[in-house]
Amino acid sequence: MGPLSRLRNIPSTAAYAALVVVWNGLRFTPLGSLAPFGLADLFGWLLFLPLPVLVVAAVVRRLPRAAVAAALPLLVFSAEYGPLFFPQRTPPRVSPLRVLAINQYFGNPDTTGVLRLLRSAQADVVAIQELSHVSARAIPERLSKLYPHQSLHPDDGAFGFGLLSRIPFDEPRPPQRDFGTCFCQEVTLHDARRTRVVNVHTFPPGASLTGLRTEHQEQTMAILRRKAAQARGPTVMLGDFNFSDRHRFYRGMRRSLGDSHRDAGWGFGFTWMAPVPVVRIDYVFHSRHFTTRRFQTRSTHGSDHRHVWAELVSRS
Repeated sequence: MGPLSRLRNIPSTAAYAALVVVWNGLRFTPLGSLAPFGLADLFGWLLFLPLPVLVVAAVVRRLPRAAVAAALPLLVFSAEYGPLFFPQRTPPRVSPLRVLAINQYFGNPDTTGVLRLLRSAQADVVAIQELSHVSARAIPERLSKLYPHQSLHPDDGAFGFGLLSRIPFDEPRPPQRDFGTCFCQEVTLHDARRTRVVNVHTFPPGASLTGLRTEHQEQTMAILRRKAAQARGPTVMLGDFNFSDRHRFYRGMRRSLGDSHRDAGWGFGFTWMAPVPVVRIDYVFHSRHFTTRRFQTRSTHGSDHRHVWAELVSRS
């Protein structure tokens, strides 16, 4: 029995609609913070995959009750992702700040490819996560003319940080990368706005058959949320946050900050598990002082992450 014929079984279509609506509603209840639900909901977007077939088939076969049932998950999808599949409004061409966040992967064998990407990115500020010692030695030699202002703190593991800038910034402090800290590197640019830039790479959640464990992220996210909520001047927080845009941590950040992908991106914007990413965990967040004119996510040489690039402009 093909998918069109199965639509005649209205209860099955209604059951699918109920599953999508209930599942997405549970995300906003205490159940959404439980480890098993958090792990499963990373891939909750897959629930929407049957939707185009069901909607088209209901219309073509003139099954009004099936169409009504399919309309419910369609409304849920439209509310969460709909604007990302339509052209975004283009802000005026004033005062751009171009930023790039790249998790280069600390074991990346293609340092030349990473350097080539940094050289061609046309960014004013580059935030690097998982900066390796090999890259940290090569960057001053190869990129000092393009990015004369640098703060490089490599690591043997996954918590090397680096900031490169065309714009001078204040004397940076060492990155914070211990439990109970923000797992971030912070500077203030000496531009007309005095923009604060926070390069973030949070500790990843633990994953097992029992679910997604986020206890190591809780304190870090509380600190980052405070930084976001207390931002008085222009602020950009970017990098590898190690949570998906379906997670409560994401919703916490969005209470205070805009998301450049939501401003000007297209589609789901997945960045992790390259070469076929299925989760979005790399972001450019910004304070209300900015909006985004352009946003891109592209592959990164030798890394399991796609990098994110945004052109920010001041709000009029």
